[in-house]
Amino acid sequence: MSPPRRLLAAFLAAYSLGAHGQQTLPSLQELEAAGAVIGEIHIRPQNIFDLDDPRENNRLFRLANMLHITTRETPIRRALLFKRGDRLSVRRIDETERLLLANRYLYSAEIRPVAYEGGVVDLEVVTRDTWSLKPDISIGREGG
Repeated sequence: MSPPRRLLAAFLAAYSLGAHGQQTLPSLQELEAAGAVIGEIHIRPQNIFDLDDPRENNRLFRLANMLHITTRETPIRRALLFKRGDRLSVRRIDETERLLLANRYLYSAEIRPVAYEGGVVDLEVVTRDTWSLKPDISIGREGG
């Protein structure tokens, strides 16, 4: 590791512990500049409605969440353009978010750092489902 990169890594390590001993994480750009390597990747698929939000915590939305099958980790993990041990790349993370959002069953996708220590960053992939029973009309003709 070059001296400037070592200095940046040392700065980020010191920066990662903020006031009261709580960890404040550097941005993805800072982590990439420091040459951070990806550690654990946590997939957190979320339901359609966020019941922690008072505007979305009502009977109808709770019923919709109950009837809806939340997206599994496997298709989300397959769409990732990075894996454990890769150097962190903001471009790959942005492209992965774009690819995830191209799926009609996802409303939102966000990839963020959740821990950083010793040059290794753990990432969290948070997705929110969309209602999967949207009507879709298709007209076609088969035969001769």
